[in-house]
Amino acid sequence: MKRLLALLLALVMLLSLAACAGEAKEDEKKDRDRNDSNTVADTDDGAAAADPGVDLEAEGEQALSDERASMAVLVETRDVWLEGRFSFALDENPKTYEDFVDHIGCEASSYEYKADDGERCYTWVAEEDTTAKFLAVFWETPQGWTLYSVGSVNVSE
Repeated sequence: MKRLLALLLALVMLLSLAACAGEAKEDEKKDRDRNDSNTVADTDDGAAAADPGVDLEAEGEQALSDERASMAVLVETRDVWLEGRFSFALDENPKTYEDFVDHIGCEASSYEYKADDGERCYTWVAEEDTTAKFLAVFWETPQGWTLYSVGSVNVSE
C-alpha cells in the first residue's frame, strides 16, 4: 500500500513538472512577442510612445518629446475636460493616452513604466514653468491601457 501511494505521488509530481514546463515556454514566447511590440511608435492597446526607441516596458523615466503644453491647456485639462476628478478606475468611457495627446495638443514630455504597480505614467511639462507638471497614469484594462488617475504639481492659472 505504501509503495502504491509513493508511486502515485511520484507520478503526480512528474505530471505537475511537465505542466509547469509547458507554461514556462508559453510565458517566454509571450515575453518575446511583447518585447518585439513594445518599441513602436503607436501600439494598438491605447498607449502610444512618441519616439520609436521608447521601450514601454523598461523601468525608469524616458524622454518623449521636447514640446511643452501651455499652462492654460493643462489647467483646462484638469479642471474642465477631466471635471476636476483625480480617479478614473471605473469610468464607462475610459480615456487613452491618444485622447490626451489630441486634447492637449502635444505628446507627453516623459514616460515611465512602473512594473510593480503595472502603471504607465505620462508627464506633460508647462511651457511657461518647467516645475509645473501634469501626470496621467494608465492601467491595462480589457479596453487597453486606460486612464486610472491624474495629478498635477504647480499647475495653476
